[in-house]
Amino acid sequence: MNRQVFFLTLLLTGSVLCPPRRAAAQRGEALADMADDRRPPVATVGIEYNQRLKWTVFGQVLALDGKPISGAKVLVDVGGGGQGRRTLETNLQGEFRTEYVLDIKLYKTLRVEAMASKAGYRKARETEQFSVDEGTRGIFLVLREETNDPDVLPLATLLASLAPRMREAGSQGGVPPSVRKEYMRGTEQFLDKHDPVKAVPALTKAVEREPDCVECRTLLSLAQLEAGSWAGATRQLATAIKIGTPDKPGTAKPEPFLILGVMETWRREIDRAVGFLRRGLEVQPKDPLVLQELGRALILRQEWGAAAEFLGEAARLRGSPEARLLHARALLESDEREEAEEELNAYLGDRKPKDLPERGRLVYTQLRERLQLMSYGEEAESAGEPQPNK
Repeated sequence: MNRQVFFLTLLLTGSVLCPPRRAAAQRGEALADMADDRRPPVATVGIEYNQRLKWTVFGQVLALDGKPISGAKVLVDVGGGGQGRRTLETNLQGEFRTEYVLDIKLYKTLRVEAMASKAGYRKARETEQFSVDEGTRGIFLVLREETNDPDVLPLATLLASLAPRMREAGSQGGVPPSVRKEYMRGTEQFLDKHDPVKAVPALTKAVEREPDCVECRTLLSLAQLEAGSWAGATRQLATAIKIGTPDKPGTAKPEPFLILGVMETWRREIDRAVGFLRRGLEVQPKDPLVLQELGRALILRQEWGAAAEFLGEAARLRGSPEARLLHARALLESDEREEAEEELNAYLGDRKPKDLPERGRLVYTQLRERLQLMSYGEEAESAGEPQPNK
């Protein structure tokens, strides 16, 4: 079964995907698509004796590649104190399930907070709101491994790169005045105090009051990602993209495409990442961060020439220093050694290699060693000496 179908919430045309129904067919259950609230109910709410309602809360814990994660701890909280909080463990299919019998007078709607954890993974959390008429939907929780992948942009770096844009949107009129207070409160909690969980309620309120605020949805998606809500973040980004239509000049923004593109590189779905990032460039052709990440994605696809073109443009636009490092790699793979060395020198500047950031120092050292090895090989070949294995 193709693992891609578990996660991508938007095709390049903007339509929504639904997950496969293998589990539903086998067990009579259905797991809801984590980015599509428009599906029919998948678990009805039953009325018990004495006007009490039976709510079924269920879902699945998955890895980034769509594989189920068994043995994960899932904390489910529907409010009401200790009786509303339960700790579950996922089965071999990564599924969890529990039932609550609650007073109909107090629970005409049900707000569920679910948090999953397992050693070696970042915690995941999702919040869902259900009603009696609609029933409950499956809750997807996506656990990301705690790894430092040098080939992709880390979430922390993505947040740091976008933070100035998000602040500017709140202070210079990009955000509607009616929700600027909530937006700035969310900005303070998230970007200043580094507490994404506390930022989400304020930003959610801003989105509810101004549904067409792309900046509000973008910042909310970043806070949700940092808090561990993959499904919530993708829903906000999908909606932000749909808001930016040609008949509404200025509503389309590159950031939602950028974030989705970066998320796809984390999953190593490079073709999808390239598609999102190219659409981001259609919105803003001179966005250095989008250019950089498109170049990075093309490196992962080993399209060295195209990667060098986009990364060179990002460097010329004074993007992040990493753009030069990535550009040097693409040039080296294209056998443009002199240009690659120039970019490495520009990246190093007045610093010493030991003073470079850890990620940059590792890549810089590797590229320098490759350049030296290639130079040695040429010298040895000219002198008729045996060459080292490449």
